Amino acid sequence: MKRLYLTAVISLVLSPPTMAAGTEYNPQISLILDGRYSDYSQNTAAYALPGFQLGDEAGLNPAGFAIGESEITLSSNIDQDFSGQATIAFADGESSVEEAYVQTLAIGNGITVKFGRFLSAFGYLNKHHAHAWDFADAPLMYRALFGATLKDDGVQLNYILPADLLMQVSAEVLSGNAFPAAGNINGGIGASVLHFTLGDDIGVSQSWQLGLSHWQANNILERSDASANTFSGRSKINALDAVYKWAPDGNKLERNVRMQMEVFKRSEDGTISDSASSNTSSYTGDQSGWYAQAVYQFVRGWSAGVRRDRLSARNSGSDVAVLNDTGINSNGYDPKRSSVMLQWQPSEFSRIRLQFNNDKSVANVSDKQMFVQYTFSLGAHGAHSF
Repeated sequence: MKRLYLTAVISLVLSPPTMAAGTEYNPQISLILDGRYSDYSQNTAAYALPGFQLGDEAGLNPAGFAIGESEITLSSNIDQDFSGQATIAFADGESSVEEAYVQTLAIGNGITVKFGRFLSAFGYLNKHHAHAWDFADAPLMYRALFGATLKDDGVQLNYILPADLLMQVSAEVLSGNAFPAAGNINGGIGASVLHFTLGDDIGVSQSWQLGLSHWQANNILERSDASANTFSGRSKINALDAVYKWAPDGNKLERNVRMQMEVFKRSEDGTISDSASSNTSSYTGDQSGWYAQAVYQFVRGWSAGVRRDRLSARNSGSDVAVLNDTGINSNGYDPKRSSVMLQWQPSEFSRIRLQFNNDKSVANVSDKQMFVQYTFSLGAHGAHSF
């Protein structure tokens, strides 16, 4: 298994999905069916994360039976130089373009370029579609910073360095029209991302990966939350991610362990406006958070996992009343959550999951949450990244 980790990652980055002879230029079609039953002990409409301005997708899933984030993906080689992919996500009677991009095939020398709309290389979990997550919902920090995931329109450059270890650099220039910038009305480049990945195998049974990320937007104009409160100014986010995987003799079919964690820190400086009173305040944001999780497949088809989340915000400004009314003032409370899950996955195309959360995102409130989730994959579906 020497170099297996490096070989797998390079093949995923540089090669399009394999297609049957005679269909090289016909799009492959993949359908992900996701649904769930959700139960909460508290009112979902009152959900908040004190100290954070939340995007449209940051709320909880509706209670009861509902379709989750199901997806239709079309992908194919375009010609000898380019491949393309489009993913349409739909849930609760609404649809949106999750990704729609073209990627180069022929540059070589470890370089690929992607342009269009795509999931950013920022962090670790963000590069994975929701159906590939180990839990039914996003970590609190992803919900607080991005709504759920960071996707935007722009150009991404990837370069794998010629080294014994996996060393990959990703750089992005983005429109900045997506949350958490969501206000680049002047057009042009509104945000940028830089990500560095380092990884390797440890013998035949273990592999690891470390990542450093930086996101920055210098001219955010009236980023709006669900209550129409706005922020204008500049923002930057730094993150560290770490992943460890173990499978005896490299065979993950019977048993394996997956562990991952991410740590985030955001700094913001600008003006907050309260939509109800039209009052404004200067605003300096100091926000951080992390999550850590472990998943153990203890027998073929069955896995169990635990996850812990924690957020912290110590924001300040010239008008405390505005900070309170917009939810930016955390009043010293740090949201937190604990999760456990059990899942049955009889094949790589089907999964049924049971998950419990003890969510203490709101001060003095413990929301007992339960999810029963199904995820089924139909049609062609490429391998997931590490």
